[in-house]
Amino acid sequence: MRLFVAVFPPDDVRKDLHRRLTEPADDGGRQSDVTNGYGGPFGAPNDDPSLSPGLPRRHKGGVRLTAVDKWHVTLAFLGEVPAERLPDVERALDAVTVPRGVELRLRGGGQFGRDRSTVLWAAVDGDLGPLHAEVHEKLEAAGLPHDDRDFTPHLTVAYTQDAAVRRALGGYRGPSWTLHEIALVRSDPNEGYTQLRTW
Repeated sequence: MRLFVAVFPPDDVRKDLHRRLTEPADDGGRQSDVTNGYGGPFGAPNDDPSLSPGLPRRHKGGVRLTAVDKWHVTLAFLGEVPAERLPDVERALDAVTVPRGVELRLRGGGQFGRDRSTVLWAAVDGDLGPLHAEVHEKLEAAGLPHDDRDFTPHLTVAYTQDAAVRRALGGYRGPSWTLHEIALVRSDPNEGYTQLRTW
């Protein structure tokens, strides 16, 4: 099974970002572009659309966004893990101290890669570094696979290059939320994401 550990923003946070990316912004041309850094502060409107799988996924420029109900912040990607090792993964995460109450916010954005390998993302403000480090430490101690890339807390919104999305992200400042839990998630190409357990 293909596993990862993640933080899922609450519905209102994802709704706010979705509106930013799908509706024209009345910003007087103040939105900044963004490449691999964070955009400046810019207030974003609130909305209350459904987060159902049928939520529109086209940006106003025609770009297909990732599914809103799957938006998350990855703490660790384990990749393929044999089913018999699932208890080991759960025990490793049992030992993690989740810093509940840490304030987080989606703000600005950036991109990884270029051309066909481009990933556009919303950046995450807030101190997730210690949690990321501890999750990896516990997985490592249990002899479990995990990615070892530098940690850039982010939420992927599109797998394509698009100036309009970059501008919308560049000036974005979403509502804050407090961390309550982390989730162990199974990713299946046919079934999508399944949260196996939370801590």
